[in-house]
Amino acid sequence: MPEMTKKEFAIRLLFWLTPWPISKALPRALRIYYYGPGAAPPLFPLPPGEAGPYNPFDPYIPGPGGSYPSHPNYQIGPLTEVTIECEDTALMNTWLKARGNDGDSWTQARNSPLSITTVTLASYYDEMVGFEYNDYYDRWYLARTWLLFDLTALPSSKIVDSVSLLLYGKRYDDLKVSVQKSTQADPYTAPEWDDFTGDMFSNIDWVIDADNTFTFNSAGISYIQSVLGSFAKLVVRDYDYDYKIIAPAQGEKWSGARSTQAASSQVPRLVINYW
Repeated sequence: MPEMTKKEFAIRLLFWLTPWPISKALPRALRIYYYGPGAAPPLFPLPPGEAGPYNPFDPYIPGPGGSYPSHPNYQIGPLTEVTIECEDTALMNTWLKARGNDGDSWTQARNSPLSITTVTLASYYDEMVGFEYNDYYDRWYLARTWLLFDLTALPSSKIVDSVSLLLYGKRYDDLKVSVQKSTQADPYTAPEWDDFTGDMFSNIDWVIDADNTFTFNSAGISYIQSVLGSFAKLVVRDYDYDYKIIAPAQGEKWSGARSTQAASSQVPRLVINYW
């Protein structure tokens, strides 16, 4: 029997004998990928390196072994989308505003502030992130916001495909804003000024009276994957002046957002697509 015919027989047998719960537990190169609705049928024969052939009588086709989890027109089973709201609970949506010592530089005020004001459960933060300079006292102010999302209802066995953070813009739209992992201890402990780590997950130019959508990069998706069944802890910061530590000109710039006491369509939301 020719080698290709053996391969065809083996793959067609897998179509009928391998249900999805078993298929997704197989090594990546052996998984059977769901052929998404509305996608064009693959070329036949499939390009070199991809399993084949396409079976027109079965909803599953073999996915390319070296591409996981996503591939054009393929997905591992039908995706499920869930929206998690930031709960109206103290310390799950916390705004910190730091004040530098009089005469300190921007970097000194950012890294070692004199004092920090903590606010939770506000209807919105018109100064969610950003900065202000008081020329009378030669004093800098800087703001950051921490967000926690309860993912305890999502089993850790799920496979995360994409993540977006939605923050409804309010009042000021002066800045580019970034989001990254926070190291806040838990939902019952206030965050510290430097409770964050790693690289950013996304950054965007802020808009008002609409959702600001942060589409997470691979690092952000991996982080959310790692905290399924627990809490996602995020911090929102100004991108240029805080995250990148570019000293601003004297003046003030802010970006504001609705918080957890806003209408349901405007509270901070984490949108997760998973298999």
